[in-house]
Amino acid sequence: MRKRVVVAIGAAVAALAGTAVAVVPGVASGSAVKGQLSPQELGQGKQLIARLSALSETPPTASAGTGVAVISIDTTTNQICWALSAGGLTGPATLSHIHKGAVGVPGPIVVPFSNAPNPTSSGCTTDAINAPLIAATPSDYYVNVHTALNPTGEIRGQLGPAQVSTVLLPSPLRAYDSRTADGKLQAGQTRTIGLATGKDAAGTNQIALPPNATAALVTLTITQTEGAGFVKLYSAALTSEPPTSSINWGSPDQILSVATPVAVDDQGRVKITGGVSATNVIIDVVGYLI
Repeated sequence: MRKRVVVAIGAAVAALAGTAVAVVPGVASGSAVKGQLSPQELGQGKQLIARLSALSETPPTASAGTGVAVISIDTTTNQICWALSAGGLTGPATLSHIHKGAVGVPGPIVVPFSNAPNPTSSGCTTDAINAPLIAATPSDYYVNVHTALNPTGEIRGQLGPAQVSTVLLPSPLRAYDSRTADGKLQAGQTRTIGLATGKDAAGTNQIALPPNATAALVTLTITQTEGAGFVKLYSAALTSEPPTSSINWGSPDQILSVATPVAVDDQGRVKITGGVSATNVIIDVVGYLI
């Protein structure tokens, strides 16, 4: 199911772009993030959310980091799926987990995530013991992200019933295309991109994100690449870029895409930063979290 969904999103983007697109998994620190969670899969089961901050840690840390974790639990199959985004950390995330513990109380790990959010992490695991317990009393559990500087936890957030929903747009909306805007993203250059509106296949401007959206579900595409390089995609609310990339390429003239969630600021904006070599960048909004 996961592979079909990602390919379907990529095909829709390809149709909108009028060009072939090779869809690859999310990339962080040069390695593929396995088990990229699709928007459809996020809608399965009981939805929970945790908003992570340094002040919520026990004790609080001095980090500027923040994050959002969306957890889906299917109590029939006991499958626990997660999509976790984090930024502003003191360094790369080393581990991330669900812990058992009330607000302000440190507790043991009950569900280890298979990858750390650099800047995103997603996947699924099956746990017949903890899945029904977390679904029944989510406030007894929290999500924790660890770093080398804060090995016991840098940002933390208590789980609760999701006041948010994952919404898929009827069709992708093109929010940004450097080929028709400001040209190739250069190495070391940062641009602020608005995702609140985008153009449909007919070129008509449409609302892509409502004002209360906390994150966008996007397809990030690179094309007409030069040399080898990478692009970072992250919330415009962050004052510094994350330590890891969102998509990498290894040779000139590649066309690659990645489907990924990204947190947005209160104006629905994100930032992109280029590294090593130049490339054109396209961002299509396929959905959002509210």
